Amino acid sequence: MLNAWDIADTIYVEQIYNRTPSWANENVQKTLSDINEASFYFLNLNNDSKRIRGGPSIQDIFMNMNNSSRGQTYRKVKMYSAHDTTVSAALAFLGINYPHQPKYASALFLDLYKQNSTYYVKVEYLNVTDSNKAYPYLLNGCPAFECPLETFTAIYQPRFPTSVEVECTKNVPPTPPNNAKNKMLTVILCSIVFGLGILIIGTFGYFYCQRREHDAPLLSTESLSRFA
Repeated sequence: MLNAWDIADTIYVEQIYNRTPSWANENVQKTLSDINEASFYFLNLNNDSKRIRGGPSIQDIFMNMNNSSRGQTYRKVKMYSAHDTTVSAALAFLGINYPHQPKYASALFLDLYKQNSTYYVKVEYLNVTDSNKAYPYLLNGCPAFECPLETFTAIYQPRFPTSVEVECTKNVPPTPPNNAKNKMLTVILCSIVFGLGILIIGTFGYFYCQRREHDAPLLSTESLSRFA
């Protein structure tokens, strides 16, 4: 299901250029689109996925806004070029997660405003390609579309990932090796190997002796006459 976009994207592009295969009728395209949109939704459903997939991009934007509010940078605009999965993950991190695949040329805007010495963050999403109108989103925990930077910080900063090593490994540290136990296991293993070697050699020797007895040459008539 997570690779549903591979087929859906191909059919979508073919449909734009009127190259759709005969089997990809309207119902098939609708089904593929529904599956694809559901896969984008479930890809960023749990909190860990949101932190790891969407957290880094929003964290970088937040750091830029924070530096700007402190007068540490005077950059007015910073633009990011990304895939649909990146946009979807960033939206999910902000709590804007619904079954859909961001279309080509979709854009997510995070703007920093200043009014009466207070800084505000406004989030807008342009999710269509035939219009220049972006839609504002009311973030959970914010009093209005223009969310105070302090409120935005209090909501999202604790959710930012610390590092890949911390987020993608187990919380429990690995158990240190038990040298005494390892030595005991080594002795036991060597004993087993030695015992098996003795058993194999003994078995081989036994069957070899048995074969010698059965294969001993018979005494000829001439030899028997000598004992007469």
